[in-house]
Amino acid sequence: RREDECAVIFEGQSLSYSQLNSQANRLAQHLLTLGVGPDVRVAVCIERSLELPVALLAVLKAGGAYVPLDPDYPSGRLRHILEDTCPVVLLALGPTRKILRDALQGADCEVPILDVQADAALWAQCSPDNPDPQRVRVNADHLAYVLYTSGTTGLPKGAMVTHRGLSNLLLWCQQFCGESGSMLHKIPFGFDASAWELFWPLLTGGRLVIARPGGHFEPGYLAQVVREQSVTAMVFVPAMLQLFLEVEEVSACHSLKDVFSGGGELSPAVARLFQKRLPHARLHNVYGPTETTVISSVWTLQPGAEVPPRQLPIGRPIANTRFYVLDERNAPVPAGVSGQLHIGGAGVARGYMGLAELTAERFIDNPFVAGDRLYRSGDLARYRPDGQLEFLGRNDFQVKLRGIRLELSEIEARLDLFPGIRSSVALIVGDTAQNQRLVACCVADGAVDESALRAHLATTLSSAVMPSAYLWLDALPLTVNGKVDRVALATLADQDLAERQVNLGSPRDHIELALYQIWKDLLLVPQIGIRDNFFNVGGTSIAAIKMAYEIGRAFSVEVPVRVILGHPTIEALGGWLRTGASLTSAQGNLIEFRRGAGQRNVVCIHRAGGTAFCYLSLAKELPESIGVYGVQSPGLNPGESTEPSVEAMADAYLRRIAPLTSQPLILTGLSFGGLVAYEMAWRLTAAGHRQVTVVLLDTQGSDDPGFRQHIGTVDMAEFRDKLVRFNGMYPGIEDAQVERYFHLYNHNRLAMAAYECEPHAGRIVLIQAREGFSRTQLHELRSFWRRRAGDGYKARLVHGGHWDMLESSEVHRVSQTLRQELQRFDTQEAQ
Repeated sequence: RREDECAVIFEGQSLSYSQLNSQANRLAQHLLTLGVGPDVRVAVCIERSLELPVALLAVLKAGGAYVPLDPDYPSGRLRHILEDTCPVVLLALGPTRKILRDALQGADCEVPILDVQADAALWAQCSPDNPDPQRVRVNADHLAYVLYTSGTTGLPKGAMVTHRGLSNLLLWCQQFCGESGSMLHKIPFGFDASAWELFWPLLTGGRLVIARPGGHFEPGYLAQVVREQSVTAMVFVPAMLQLFLEVEEVSACHSLKDVFSGGGELSPAVARLFQKRLPHARLHNVYGPTETTVISSVWTLQPGAEVPPRQLPIGRPIANTRFYVLDERNAPVPAGVSGQLHIGGAGVARGYMGLAELTAERFIDNPFVAGDRLYRSGDLARYRPDGQLEFLGRNDFQVKLRGIRLELSEIEARLDLFPGIRSSVALIVGDTAQNQRLVACCVADGAVDESALRAHLATTLSSAVMPSAYLWLDALPLTVNGKVDRVALATLADQDLAERQVNLGSPRDHIELALYQIWKDLLLVPQIGIRDNFFNVGGTSIAAIKMAYEIGRAFSVEVPVRVILGHPTIEALGGWLRTGASLTSAQGNLIEFRRGAGQRNVVCIHRAGGTAFCYLSLAKELPESIGVYGVQSPGLNPGESTEPSVEAMADAYLRRIAPLTSQPLILTGLSFGGLVAYEMAWRLTAAGHRQVTVVLLDTQGSDDPGFRQHIGTVDMAEFRDKLVRFNGMYPGIEDAQVERYFHLYNHNRLAMAAYECEPHAGRIVLIQAREGFSRTQLHELRSFWRRRAGDGYKARLVHGGHWDMLESSEVHRVSQTLRQELQRFDTQEAQ
């Protein structure tokens, strides 16, 4: 009926219902030839794109069950999911093919990988018609998808969701989004609500609007998409809903009719802010575990209705869903009495993949309805007098941290595998959802390298559930009956975190008070002093972007992110605001990540994009005694002129870091930054400096004349994609700033093409990314730099790709090499 109408839209591209159906059918016909059918799993690792709904519909049309793989998952987690589900094929798109190849290394399964774009010729001649139902033979009890959640054994567990549950959810949703509606898909693919977002509008004949990858972190961008595409429905976790509502432009989102909040406790304050920003829209507080197909209940705040003063209820069950609040004997409790919530009905999943005992424990026969099953949620709840259900928390060690469900025992299991740790307890510290932090309390045989421990955890835990602090104890406190005293542990952790903030000081005027409030709200840390360093109390480079935006909005001034990096305390920021300093001088482009003891320094040169924020993770991994600095490119800020060549950049940057060159110095840079670092080292060595080492981070080079000829400029569309993925597109960024970034990036690429590397009399260290290059290419690059090294040469390979070097566990390996080079300086002086 709507075959010519728009079904899916993504970044200016679209598919009609006819195109979507025919593309999905062709792929489905091919999947059938590969053995896909009822309960057969197909793993899908595709970023948000037009190809994502095509791939998912194809799997379902072939009768299979899809297994969502978030590209941001650590390789260890991906490997476990693949071994657990044994998919017959993996569907990828572009870079995710490499991610899957990495994950399959060492896995107990061999699975073919299809790139849904690059390999499309394989099914281009397949029939565009729907697969024959007699061949597919799928029914309501077959699996629709298998989604992995946090597990108690240290490994995630796969919830097996059936077509019955998914269909029931989508049919219930039809009341909110009809043919004239449109849904924004922005939730990461690894979360169950993504299925809700993706299929709901397509079932009703509406439009599926897909946010660009990374866009779910950009409230300003989301508001823009809502306005431009007339989005009528959105889904949020409470924390992201609050960030979205804080953007002024949201008030202009008049098309929004229904906003759903789930995955955490929705506060009355956020509900009131919602009514202020979107007074015409309905706010739905939804509840539902993954094991009961996304949503089990809903409570709706109608426009103009009064917001409950203390706690928002989670409402009543959706269609074909039954709730029971039971005591320890599985008997119903009276209204107003707390009990464990048991959920029955169409949405209950089949169980956990390969975990029969856990399935039998969590999924039980319904004693009240013959033939029905109940899921024991582990959530405590009670009925209000008006029949609405109220959520009271958990009865086990499963928790939610900023909307993400996790098992504390999974984190403890990973901690206990690290050499030297005898026992551990993970716990959430903080009295509200806004200031909660995940703390690992450990007993170890001796000193533990926290950076190495973080690298170990990063192989299987996503960054969102990594401990933010570690408490080291001689022994865990116990209760009188010999169990771990978690209350005492939480008190110790609170005290430890407070003691680490030794620079506590109260704000002294309205400027410092306003900054204090911004820091407190953003960092979710209850105690912050005006002399606390932003990066020592939980700040990250992403948080610095948000911080700059919030300060700029509060004080109506432009605050470059490097101001936060250069003035990392409330006191220093207050001084900058009072004097109105613009920091556009050459000295302002030198970022001090850490001053150190002044005896050894590491200077990191910007990439082609001009920023040096990416080295913050490296600075954190180096010893406290080492000074770490970042050099940013002129041209980032209004009124600045770029340097015309790599040679000119080297001269200018050496003048900028002149006070640092009297001490042993490491010059380093990723990609293009390595070329500038190399030229700087060449000039210092030629001038007689002997304690200078250049560390090249995957900096490319070749004696082939055609190599540099292939280095050209990029267009704005490609650049914007790079900006989002690598440099960050912060909320409210102006077009003029994007234009400056764009011109600077292309200017630096042309400078790279024009630069010729002269032989260097000093020492060269090359750190290469293994992924994305053949053995021949790796060897040729090593040979290229070896021929230019005078006083020593070393090459080292690290796992991952070109842009992974300063992420997760790879940055630890990079820092180890820099530590070794710093130790060489000590050895030279001793001789």
